[in-house]
Amino acid sequence: GAGPGDVLSVTGPLGGSRRGRHLDFVPRLAEAGVLVEHGVPRAMMDLSDGLGRDLPRLARSSGVGARLDARQIPVHPGAVGMGDDRSPLEHALYDGEDFELLLAHAPLDPALRRALEAAGVHLLGIGRVVEASRGIALVRDGRTQALVPRGFDHFDPR
Repeated sequence: GAGPGDVLSVTGPLGGSRRGRHLDFVPRLAEAGVLVEHGVPRAMMDLSDGLGRDLPRLARSSGVGARLDARQIPVHPGAVGMGDDRSPLEHALYDGEDFELLLAHAPLDPALRRALEAAGVHLLGIGRVVEASRGIALVRDGRTQALVPRGFDHFDPR
């Protein structure tokens, strides 16, 4: 149900699951219920395999593309200082097992945003839905680059 012009949002920070935070999480069922009750999502899914793998799934299901703004992607503190060659942003994009919600929705008017926040739902905008022909891309430092469609892979032994 996502369409060009929709906002892409998540319900919380991403990355850091490799430090074990995925072992102690609260599924975003209550948040999903509030969002649906208010008619917000046009498309929605949980981020179990990472934004870099799950966003293409959402886009493909809706027949759209996406533009992510690297500056707006909320990076969990656990994704910082991982001691490897990947940046915190890369961990936020690709680690998986975040269990936050990813949704596409119309821009929120202030009254609806206040109602959601009063119900405990804080949406963090990370980008926009675009036409399928534009693909899925990450905008970083003023440059647009194709988003590498990768993330957690249940069949990769690493």
